[in-house]
Amino acid sequence: MNALKVSVVLAIALAAVPVRAEQTLPPPKPAPAGTLYYDILLGEIAGKRGALDQALRAYLDAAGRSDDVRVAERAFGLALYAGQPALGADAARRWLALAPDDPQARQALVLALVDAGQVNEAVEHLEAVRESLAGRDRQQGFAALAGLLNQVPNKRAVYLALAELRARHPEYAAGYYYEAAAALAAGEQALVLPLLDAAIRAEPQWVPAHLLRARALLDRGDIDAARAALAAAVQRFPDDGKLRMDYARVLYTAGEADAALVELERVIGADPLDIEARLAFGAIAIERRQYARAVQVLEPALESGGRDDEVMFELGQAEEGRGDFARAAAWYGRVSSDTRAFAARIRIGGLRLRESGPDAMRAYFDAQRREHPDEARRLYLGEADLLRREDRFGDAMGVLDGALAVLPDDTDLLYARALVAERLDRVDQAEADLRRVLQLDPDNAMALNALGYTLADRGGRYAEALPFVERALARTPDDAATLDSMGWILFKIGRAEEGLDYLRRARARSDEPEITAHLVEVLQATGRGEEARTLFERAWRLTPDDRFLRRLKEVQGW
Repeated sequence: MNALKVSVVLAIALAAVPVRAEQTLPPPKPAPAGTLYYDILLGEIAGKRGALDQALRAYLDAAGRSDDVRVAERAFGLALYAGQPALGADAARRWLALAPDDPQARQALVLALVDAGQVNEAVEHLEAVRESLAGRDRQQGFAALAGLLNQVPNKRAVYLALAELRARHPEYAAGYYYEAAAALAAGEQALVLPLLDAAIRAEPQWVPAHLLRARALLDRGDIDAARAALAAAVQRFPDDGKLRMDYARVLYTAGEADAALVELERVIGADPLDIEARLAFGAIAIERRQYARAVQVLEPALESGGRDDEVMFELGQAEEGRGDFARAAAWYGRVSSDTRAFAARIRIGGLRLRESGPDAMRAYFDAQRREHPDEARRLYLGEADLLRREDRFGDAMGVLDGALAVLPDDTDLLYARALVAERLDRVDQAEADLRRVLQLDPDNAMALNALGYTLADRGGRYAEALPFVERALARTPDDAATLDSMGWILFKIGRAEEGLDYLRRARARSDEPEITAHLVEVLQATGRGEEARTLFERAWRLTPDDRFLRRLKEVQGW
């Protein structure tokens, strides 16, 4: 078959087809000579019809008999699209055989081999890629390899491949660093810190290793150790703005918001154009009710012309906080980006509530729904959330009842009403709404978690609750609220040490007062009173009005 005919066939567009689960295809049968054109055409037609397995079989057969690189490349793409990395590796081997000097062919083979778990063969090709890049990469090619392997879903195999490659080059700090990053992504937390310590010993000045070490400590819930590690690193590298930004975040997580503001001021002083630092400062200052400081730091950020909508939104919150509703509305009204404009309109509705009461807010939202009918459900949710935040749960229930009369099976509205019903002590209503959500969407992780937590916390039905939370955790293993629910239920059924691990992980991901209160109570119950009291005092300094912390303070007699 001549090259012109091949290029014409390859130009046929492959229609979008659904990704299918991994399946084992029978090996291609030998085809008579002269059928190559037919196989390629058959593959394209099958792809257009959605018969992905037939298309892949045809292209793999064609790739094995064609000397045209593009046929093997197309077979590789189809295999990966079909979720068949082992077959993709077969196609990539053919591609590399036809084009041994093509770096894309070798990289394609690496991706397929690692995803298929064929680590031993993959490492040989990884080594070749690393050597080709080492001269241009300050990190001896490891950084480029990590970027390439970041595309692979099989994180366990990525870790094993990088571990094997690093073992061949124990002299390179980068090898330890990227193996640690892969171990963290694969859930191998116990391996991360020793690897990073090795990286830092090999190259003490490498700031990213210090940053990743702090992140690993946070991931396992050890906030104090993360703070101490970053404090030492900041002393050692005082001019590194990113390091100081991360230190500020950890200080904030540890309940030291004022110290975090000091660090952010230093970042801004060193780089007045650092908008991220200004936004972080503004958000913390607003939370600390230091509205004038927030405005003072945020307004100059508008001069740079970057992220203006985010800055104006924060300025609106600062002015709202200090009671200048007209200026707040003016800032919100200037927000125009799709990601922020809707939230700004919701905030304006909140201003109507605070200025003139629920009737004025209702009129505002009714007008918004007429003006933006395609956003009606989101506007209902926004209106109800504002009322809920102001402890107007009866009014919020009225809004959601009205919304569900129009949109009776909307899962977001049902979920929102369940949360409000729980606050009104209408637990039966909350349970009914959450069960309806799961009828409509059985894999809804938020509803699974909320139902499990409600059954446990408001009904003491722990055995019934646990499977719901386990299902939620299987779908969202890093969700702070679900980790919190699991930890709290385990504590309640007498598995306190197991529960403590989940609660520490939840607290590392979120400083929500309810999560903190649960962790403090379990720490206290397991004989860790000093740690419990320290954590409580940090949270109390930040949110002394929170109902969960107030109740905990009463129970513990603090």
